[in-house]
Amino acid sequence: MRQYSRVTYEDRCHISAWMQDGISVSEVAQHLGFNKSTIYRELQRNSST
Repeated sequence: MRQYSRVTYEDRCHISAWMQDGISVSEVAQHLGFNKSTIYRELQRNSST
């Protein structure tokens, strides 16, 4: 697992694409090497409601 790294633009693109494909947050986190809470935070930060 990465330690103290930021979520890059490329990571955000992967998160977005995988979430649209129905991949779970847990799987996305595992693929990218981030904690689930980091992925949830990114989704919350970058969603427009």
